[in-house]
Amino acid sequence: MKNSILLPLIMILTTGFLRAQVNDSCINAIPLTVGYSCEMDTFSSVGATAEPGVAPNPTCGFYSGGDVWFTAVMPASGALRYEIAGISGINPQTAIYTGSCGAMTQLLCMQLDGNKTLIDPTLAGETLYFRIFNYSSAAGGVFRLCVWEPPVPVNNNCADAIVLNVGDSCVPENFTNAYASHEPLSIAPNPTCGFYAGGDVWFTATMPASGALRVEISPAQAAIYHGSCGAFTEIVCLQLNPEKTILRPDLGGETIYIRAFSYSNEDGGPFTLCLWEPPIPPNNDCENAIPLTVGQNCIMQTFTNAFATAQPASIAPNPTCGFYAGGDVWFTTVMPQSGKLRVEASPAQIALYTGSCGNMTQVYCMQLNPEKTIVDTSLAGDLLYIRAFTYGSEEGGPFNICLWEPPIPPNNDCENAIPLTVGQNCIMQTFTNAFATAQPASIAPNPTCGFYAGGDVWFTTVMPQSGKLRVEASPAQIALYTGSCGNMTQVYCLQLNPEKTIVDTSLAGDLLYIRAFTYGSEEGGPFSICLWEPPVPVNDNCENAIPLQVPTNCEMLPFTNRYATAQPASVAPNPSCGFYGGGDVWFTAIMPPTGKMIIHRQNLANVNAQWAVYSGGCGNMTQVACAQLINSQSIENQALSGNTLYIRVFNFGGEEGGEFSLCVYDTTCNNVGTFVFYDTVCQGGSYTFPDGTVLSGIMESMIDTSVLINEIFCDSLVITHLHVRPLLPALNLPQQIALPCETFSLQLDAGPGYDSYHWNTGQHSQVINLTQPGMYLVSVTGCFEGPGTDSCLVTLPQPSVSGTLRYLNQAQTPLPGQKICLMSAGNIAVDSTLTDQNGAYRFCGMQPGTYTLRVQTDNASGGINSIDALLILQHFTGLQYLSGLRLLAADVNTSNYVNASDALLVQRHFVELITTFPAGDWIFDEPAFSIGPEDILLINLYGLCFGDVNGSFSP
Repeated sequence: MKNSILLPLIMILTTGFLRAQVNDSCINAIPLTVGYSCEMDTFSSVGATAEPGVAPNPTCGFYSGGDVWFTAVMPASGALRYEIAGISGINPQTAIYTGSCGAMTQLLCMQLDGNKTLIDPTLAGETLYFRIFNYSSAAGGVFRLCVWEPPVPVNNNCADAIVLNVGDSCVPENFTNAYASHEPLSIAPNPTCGFYAGGDVWFTATMPASGALRVEISPAQAAIYHGSCGAFTEIVCLQLNPEKTILRPDLGGETIYIRAFSYSNEDGGPFTLCLWEPPIPPNNDCENAIPLTVGQNCIMQTFTNAFATAQPASIAPNPTCGFYAGGDVWFTTVMPQSGKLRVEASPAQIALYTGSCGNMTQVYCMQLNPEKTIVDTSLAGDLLYIRAFTYGSEEGGPFNICLWEPPIPPNNDCENAIPLTVGQNCIMQTFTNAFATAQPASIAPNPTCGFYAGGDVWFTTVMPQSGKLRVEASPAQIALYTGSCGNMTQVYCLQLNPEKTIVDTSLAGDLLYIRAFTYGSEEGGPFSICLWEPPVPVNDNCENAIPLQVPTNCEMLPFTNRYATAQPASVAPNPSCGFYGGGDVWFTAIMPPTGKMIIHRQNLANVNAQWAVYSGGCGNMTQVACAQLINSQSIENQALSGNTLYIRVFNFGGEEGGEFSLCVYDTTCNNVGTFVFYDTVCQGGSYTFPDGTVLSGIMESMIDTSVLINEIFCDSLVITHLHVRPLLPALNLPQQIALPCETFSLQLDAGPGYDSYHWNTGQHSQVINLTQPGMYLVSVTGCFEGPGTDSCLVTLPQPSVSGTLRYLNQAQTPLPGQKICLMSAGNIAVDSTLTDQNGAYRFCGMQPGTYTLRVQTDNASGGINSIDALLILQHFTGLQYLSGLRLLAADVNTSNYVNASDALLVQRHFVELITTFPAGDWIFDEPAFSIGPEDILLINLYGLCFGDVNGSFSP
């Protein structure tokens, strides 16, 4: 209802201003009254022209003429607020002048800036001229305008800075930078952060004698200076950082200045600010590191890095892990003579250095790793520095840490591997990899399974002469190598597989190395292991397949695939069913002359036997059948008669086997069987009976009796009941249907009685719902006269535009219930609609012209994660470029560029340091298009949440 009232009003106003405007000339400028609040009046520049020579052309907004003029008297305070907004046909820009018509000086020019606070006491009482024109166009339009005297903050200028006390704790005070202006570079250099655009207010405080100062401000940005107005040096700048600890003992007792402003915006608002002297940790600096003793076990001590600052790279290189951002504290310790050290810390991140303050080398960095065992005899007796900090933040808090000398397993290194004997059965032995470290790749390549992270222990064994070895270990992961320490080749890797049978005669008598480690972690614990020589089934290989007879009935025989191994794909393709994991045994059977064979199995113990059947020979096989989770399967293929088939039996989803029974038999029929069939034929059609007889022109139902005898003398009596179906009329779809714009439920009916329906939409029903214009085709089967296809053209009232709105993820999820606005060339909403449950929209019966589609949503955003931040950084560094809507969604700070600042904002959003972006939550396509009187356009729209550049969100 609100839109329906506003649009006629705008049309009336526009119609009334089609003549030349009274304030088209500077001399006829309309005087504006300066109020105490913004009271908008409506004006127009429709029909306005350019007045050459009266004033310098505006230096912004791509001035093209078509201007109108206003005046206002600057209040005695020298403060004036100017606000303007376009209503119809105009994107209003403003140039402000001093002087008089013909002798003017431009004071400022507002490009794409609708609000401006002017503060200049030297202009008090002077008449200002306001020249309003359209952005890059001489065309006019309707706009609203007000001028008023704003409440300028008392500390708008550096000289009027408010003095703040530095307390013992944070006591926030309320301030505002609404209607503030900016100090020029002659007063202070612009802040180096926060995309400074002006609108700043000023504070001063005395730096405590300790040089420790805590600044907490929200939501404003802040730059801190020392010096005096006109001679400043920036100390620090807080971009999107509401809390900052400053430690500058050299500034103790000095006056510092705090400049508060809005992020990337000169218009401000309320914010809170407090200054206080925080308790800096005593070991904030490397020089004051706290000595820690290495104990015999872990005795946790509690410390804090709250309010700690950062040591510069000149003292120590930044940690290479933990997304170091500062806020570190320091410890020292002496590496035990054994070279063994256990570091446990939580929740802090830890970096360890050798050297001395100002000359350090990082030796270890523990990212998200609360426990680390270090074995490095080269560091024995050395002084180590320990740097504790918070993951991804300079803000800290309490944490625990202990240092102790752990009991390293004796077989921690390959050179000290423990020999294991291969027995005749499994005799478990218990070991541990607790506190074990990692062997480098120069000793042995990393295991290819188990997400190896270190913490390994070593064993050796000799492969039996049979080449058969059974390895059972739990819960450790196992990798097996040949060679020697420093020259190894991995031969097997057991990921989450506590039992493994190896049959490899090429390794008979070789020394094997066994590496035990924990899945996905360097932290270990007790585990059990045994090595033994298993009884591998005789038919473990295709070449040793057991022949099976094919009698006329099932004669079950017991078998096993326990301890069987896998045949490689070079011998036979892997079975296509049963989640094949190896552990197979082999059989052969000759296909009877009937070309029929039934295979039947029964599970006996510890197995769910599946089987695959192959033709060919070992090394040249083709799968002909695969039985998954069934007891019996019949194979019928006369072409295979007399061929030897291979039967491969394995366990469902695993290589471990067990006992089962199996039979293969043929159910050849040696006496007469009777079969009754029921079938249909279209009236007047032809039919082929089981004995090959063809009958044409059938008009009545009938019964046929046939006797069939095959080549192996199996005979059958076949009785066929043939029913004649009447013919249906031909398809008769309407040639054309107009789809009502206001409904999504019109239907198209192909008619009843056909056997099947196939629409070009992919549907298979008699009746389909019409949602979009286009040509709809249907093909039917059944008994009918004439062609079996027909079509119908579905149109919309012309001109029209329709399409769908979807989220730009992999599934292209429809977005139902979203408002689609149809905007005219003047940026006026001329119509709107909501998307249906499939995300579809349409506008019909439009006036020809140029339009833009715009989407409005109240949906919550999501899908923002560290992958998005990485993709933005890759775009910024040129590794992988974003494009289209994903590129627009990456500009979360509205700088019109995609850079590291956007990636930082996305990362902060992901870790919930911020809840929204300067750009907002959503971005959608806004296509502009022209439409003629007979056009029907299809325009699909897509949307993304700001920051979700990888499209992971599913609304």
